[in-house]
Amino acid sequence: MLNIDRYSRKPAYQQVVDGITQLIVSGSLAPDEKLPSVRSLALDLSINPNTIQKAYAQLDASDITYSVLGVGCFVAPDALEHIKAESLDQLEALKTTLRDLALAQVDKDAVHQVVDEVWRNADVQGYPKTEKKGKR
Repeated sequence: MLNIDRYSRKPAYQQVVDGITQLIVSGSLAPDEKLPSVRSLALDLSINPNTIQKAYAQLDASDITYSVLGVGCFVAPDALEHIKAESLDQLEALKTTLRDLALAQVDKDAVHQVVDEVWRNADVQGYPKTEKKGKR
């Protein structure tokens, strides 16, 4: 289900958030599906339960999941829409970064190489590709 890279610069709770998000995007977790309990996921990943709690709290705050007191955490019915909205925000941030790189006269081919490398690595890690469905 999820893996934690202990050598990653990314904090473990963020890896959990990203992993659950990817499971939702790929369809492995469906709307209203119950997530593993904090305690069981912490045991499976061999990490502190507080780390899982922090990840679940972030997912709740992003409206990707919802919690039912005494029952557990569930995938929100509109989780995919919230994930896509966050991705669009990230795309806007990327545009700003690319503009800054262009103004700094960074070689366009170098930027393309970085983009290609990131895309290849995402494929290797098993992240599903998203298809563009028409122009906006």
